[in-house]
Amino acid sequence: MDQADKKERRDSGSHDVTPPEKLVRQYNGSVEIVRAGTLAALVENLTRHDKLDGSFNRIFLTTYKHFTSGAELLELLIDRFDCSPPISNATQAIEWSTRIKPLIRLRVINVLKQWLEHFWSEPNGVDTDRNLRILQSFAKRATDATETGATQQLLTVIQRRLAGFDCKRRSLSSISTPPKPILPRKLDKLQFLKIDATEIARQLTIMEAHMFGKVQRDELLNKNWQKKEGSSALELAPNIRASIRYSNQLSNWVGTLILAESDLKKKDSGGRAFGQCGEPMISSAHNYQAYRDTLRVAMAPCVPFLGLFLKDLTFIEDGNPATTPEGLINFHKYTMLASTIHEIQRLKEAPYALRPVPELQEYLATQLQSAVDLQDMWDKSCELEPRGRDLGNRPRDLYTPTGGMFASMVVACMVLDD
Repeated sequence: MDQADKKERRDSGSHDVTPPEKLVRQYNGSVEIVRAGTLAALVENLTRHDKLDGSFNRIFLTTYKHFTSGAELLELLIDRFDCSPPISNATQAIEWSTRIKPLIRLRVINVLKQWLEHFWSEPNGVDTDRNLRILQSFAKRATDATETGATQQLLTVIQRRLAGFDCKRRSLSSISTPPKPILPRKLDKLQFLKIDATEIARQLTIMEAHMFGKVQRDELLNKNWQKKEGSSALELAPNIRASIRYSNQLSNWVGTLILAESDLKKKDSGGRAFGQCGEPMISSAHNYQAYRDTLRVAMAPCVPFLGLFLKDLTFIEDGNPATTPEGLINFHKYTMLASTIHEIQRLKEAPYALRPVPELQEYLATQLQSAVDLQDMWDKSCELEPRGRDLGNRPRDLYTPTGGMFASMVVACMVLDD
């Protein structure tokens, strides 16, 4: 974006305290919903003196990288702090200086603090360090211009960021006492059938929850998990990619265990048991409505099938333009994206009260990594159970569960077997 474009976006409302003209709203009853707007108008709405819209602020700070940069947002917020009064009479000028301007300035300070504490995802580097120092200089000036402790709190957060510390509030440790692990007699010579099924489920849960907890907000934006990284680029969405690999490995492992059973009756009953315990919850009917309803009422901690959320994010990204026909930022799109991301974040808010057993986790990780790819098991399955050939010429992928859905069956079994 060139300087002329940036100036036009700033001058379209950020210096004026009157309601911005380039902001499209709709009302759901008495609730005001922002649908679109210029960047400057959105920033002004972010720092309104007459209304605090926490929902709007969370959506904006979650998705701002879609439509602006951290440097530009910082510049706009500082401009907003220094906004000029509208042309007015003496009475309005007094109201401006005594009531409106102090509230706008407080809103700016609080938005900056919220950004740095909860939504900061700027990459480490010289540019980010320079922006933080610009912000630090501004905060020192703001301390002299305002009579509030909020600016001092902002300075503290900035200093922590400059020092390389994470300012996010950590989830409190679970107050529940972890159950005692159910251990086999010999941890140095583990055999799958001699490990308690409940303890297998616990250790798999800990392993997957660890990966799920590391997924960062930025990984969920711009379909980053689908992009091919360049030779000199940082890996995009590394934690989502790790979760996908884990789900595929889990699916492969379960399939391998079933096919490894030579007794046809045992193998068939094992396959039916995975299907019967997981099928109702993960039914694809009505876009997996049963599973979605289960997640909606689930309390953290909860490890969901991440693939369903990635599907939703992809649909939102591909099905909604970034701007409206009038050239405004399509904030409705980012509202939908943020809603999905916030649901993912909600499920990570608390840790599991489970005790890791390193020996079991190492064993399980080795098993997962050595499992045969699920797609390569079709011929082996048909050899062991020729009836599969009777399905005719229909595509094999209609019968071979995908990695993600097979994994979700396994996870469903773990939950239902509690």
